[in-house]
Amino acid sequence: MVDAADIDKAKAHLLAFFAAMAAWEKFAEANFSEESTDEISEKVKALYRQYATEKHHDQDRYSWSGMDGGTYGKHKIVDVEIVSKSRAYIHTNENIFQDRFLMIRQEDGMWRIDSRQRKREKWEKQAL
Repeated sequence: MVDAADIDKAKAHLLAFFAAMAAWEKFAEANFSEESTDEISEKVKALYRQYATEKHHDQDRYSWSGMDGGTYGKHKIVDVEIVSKSRAYIHTNENIFQDRFLMIRQEDGMWRIDSRQRKREKWEKQAL
């Protein structure tokens, strides 16, 4: 069963990811050069290992937002949809966009981000 404390942990994990990604984007923007691409890549992979499910652990990211707050700076949590005892969608709004993040509770009890989708005509996959 998923209770309010579980949902709070999942939300906190997602918000921590947003903050960590904003810090990484700021670092990447300030330090981008041909010599720094490996360091930038390793830093984002470390974020995915910390916040996302295993399928994302070797994921790289080749672009970032230069906006204040980064990619997720304007995302606000607006709803939580419990799917099962170990899965929940956390819905966010960012201006006109609606996203949802599938959170999966791991065997150790920690919540991890498994996927992101954006609502258009239907829910479409988006990169983290």
